[in-house]
Amino acid sequence: MDRRVAAVRRPCQVTSRPVLVTGSHRSGTTWVGEMLSRSGEVVSIHEPFNPDLPASWLEQPPARWYHHVGDAGDRRLAEDLRRVCALRPAVGAMLRRSRSPRAAARVVVESARALEGRVRRRRALLKDPIAFFSAEWIDAELDADVLVLVRHPAAFAGSLQRLGWAFDFTNLTSQPELLDGLAVRFADELRAAAVEPGDIIDQAVLLWRVIATVASGYAERHPDWQVRRYEDLAAEPTTSLPELARSLGCGGVTTRPPRWPS
Repeated sequence: MDRRVAAVRRPCQVTSRPVLVTGSHRSGTTWVGEMLSRSGEVVSIHEPFNPDLPASWLEQPPARWYHHVGDAGDRRLAEDLRRVCALRPAVGAMLRRSRSPRAAARVVVESARALEGRVRRRRALLKDPIAFFSAEWIDAELDADVLVLVRHPAAFAGSLQRLGWAFDFTNLTSQPELLDGLAVRFADELRAAAVEPGDIIDQAVLLWRVIATVASGYAERHPDWQVRRYEDLAAEPTTSLPELARSLGCGGVTTRPPRWPS
């Protein structure tokens, strides 16, 4: 085999544990990820699991929101994610997905951030609420330091209503392993919501209940994970964020007033 081809196909080695910041969308993951990045020890990677993000560092992002990888695993996605955590974004795929000069320029910026991170030997920080239902798989594959954020249900529902963000529950019901596993308690309600979703508040209430219940299970099964309420972090950021950064091995952070996810 040609040496150059062998080099391309050789699995990427992740030299340090990545950090996963996840939870529901609109739960403050962006703000917390930005604050942890201020330590200078991590490179924040924005939502690689987002199926609608051209600048995802993955070669092939999942096709649905809240993609779940369970016990069966996913060898292709695992290797793709290892490359991302080695700070090697799929630049070619990112450029092919770009539909404007501005989007292409963002790929250049992301490539430069990745290169700087590799040179400075920084850790990958996956800021991705959409990876929430795959958190256990990511931890098992990459030995990640995991932070799960949960936001107050009224604030979560109010945010979705203000933005007009409806949720298509077929993203969840199209995943049998998810319905039979993490979300089994809500399987019937999710199937009904996929047919008759109700208004945005109804959708937010069901989605929050599912995510909060799964997050509670994560906390019980993984005492080494950090499961935090966003409101607690935002109330006292000058004390809570440095403590959180130390618990995740991110060093010190410089805090600023919280940017509430409205």
